Amino acid sequence: FTKTGHTFDGWATRADGSKVYDNQQSVSNLTDIQNGTVNLYAKWTANTYKVHFNGNGNTGGSMSDQTFTYGQSQQLSANGFTKTGYTFAGWATRADGSKVYDNQQSVSNLTDVQNGTVNLYAKWKIETYTVRFRVDGGKGTLKGEYGSQNQTAQNGGGIKMLTNVPYDSTVSFEATADEGWELDGWTGLSSSSLTATLTVDGPTTVTVKFKPGTFNLTGGGPDAWKRLREEAAKT
Repeated sequence: FTKTGHTFDGWATRADGSKVYDNQQSVSNLTDIQNGTVNLYAKWTANTYKVHFNGNGNTGGSMSDQTFTYGQSQQLSANGFTKTGYTFAGWATRADGSKVYDNQQSVSNLTDVQNGTVNLYAKWKIETYTVRFRVDGGKGTLKGEYGSQNQTAQNGGGIKMLTNVPYDSTVSFEATADEGWELDGWTGLSSSSLTATLTVDGPTTVTVKFKPGTFNLTGGGPDAWKRLREEAAKT
């Protein structure tokens, strides 16, 4: 006889009785009745197996194996793995497979093999963020670009946004100073030039500031006084 998910344990003399005889045990005198019949009933033990949890690219955390008994439902252990820039989405049965089980889902009969091992693999969903940027002072523009998205912030024009930017993606910025102005500095990233890049690891606000450029009246010319008045208006 066989019984799925169970191991034969021996023989009982009643269907609901305990085991009396082992498999292939030598016996005698089971009855003293001529042409009598002795009924023996197979006894079965439910198989046990373990679930092994794989982080599948995790950057932190750990999980112990979990023991299950065939025929019994049990919740999967709570996920203990982490992956920077990602959210845990559930469990797959292959490293490259789709999600099959949710976190702490109640499951049963994942295998019918005694002492078998079921491997589950963490599935991760990349996090996305909003990058905000603006001109924080002076006169000029700031263009931000990611993929097909591009926005340009004007001085006094408020905040612009790039949305749904995935973790570890690169956003490019280009600052353009108006005539007579030059770069003063950035916040939210590090750059000393009019172009800059940001590797996204969370919600970020980037600002650029302009300052009056060096004024030079050398050469005079008919517009010299006009340029002098414009320079004075910056202060």
